[in-house]
Amino acid sequence: MKCVVLCLAILALVAGGGRLSAEEILAVSFGQVDKIFGEESRFTELQKDQIWDERFKGRYVVWAGLVYDIDTRWFGGILLYFNHRKESSSYQVRVAAEDKYKDFLLAVQKGQLLKYKARLVERGGTFSTYRLDDCSFPEW
Repeated sequence: MKCVVLCLAILALVAGGGRLSAEEILAVSFGQVDKIFGEESRFTELQKDQIWDERFKGRYVVWAGLVYDIDTRWFGGILLYFNHRKESSSYQVRVAAEDKYKDFLLAVQKGQLLKYKARLVERGGTFSTYRLDDCSFPEW
């Protein structure tokens, strides 16, 4: 019951009356999003899909995560992999960024805490990663 109340509170927080434009930043942490869609979620997959499509997909977030890895994409651009769960040794978030950040990202080390702004594209869950794109970095 506590989880349902918490999840409803989070949804109310990010809903903003359902009038947010895609450019506005959702004031929601990775942990709050993961409580709705991750292992601890009490929602069915069907409910998760509806919540994601109505409240999260296409919206921007500002998060900070530990860099798991950084790689180039075969068709251009850069992929960043972030670990947001302290108890995990893997990554939960995959973020696409433009090549213009390459010099900045060459100085970033594995395990470094990095703050980023990006658009939510696909929801994660128990066995899948969250996918974001249109990434930028406040420190750039």
